Amino acid sequence: MPTAEEDKVITAAAKSDPDAQPLTPKQLKAMVPIRAMRGRPRSENKKLLVSVRYSPEVVAYFKSTGEGWQSRMDGVLREYVTRHSLSAPENIAASPLDVPTIKAQISTKEIVDCIREGRER
Repeated sequence: MPTAEEDKVITAAAKSDPDAQPLTPKQLKAMVPIRAMRGRPRSENKKLLVSVRYSPEVVAYFKSTGEGWQSRMDGVLREYVTRHSLSAPENIAASPLDVPTIKAQISTKEIVDCIREGRER
């Protein structure tokens, strides 16, 4: 540890250096511990960590597009969800199963679910 006299000399030398000016109280207050800044900034759109299996050719394709391939894959899936979302009626296309002359009292979704159930058996 420097003596009080050595400390005054060091402080005077530091203050006389234009490139090493002491921090202002405002700058000191704005400082954040380095631990708080580690890693990626927190996103407002939190994503879920899941384990999923994709076909090798799908993964190979997206990886071949370079850095950020996982974000591009997420974008493709988000676009698919937007286009096929049942919560957005304007995105629902007419189904070939909708025949105006037949009054079956069953929705297209129910028909598709029945077909899928039959395929799973």
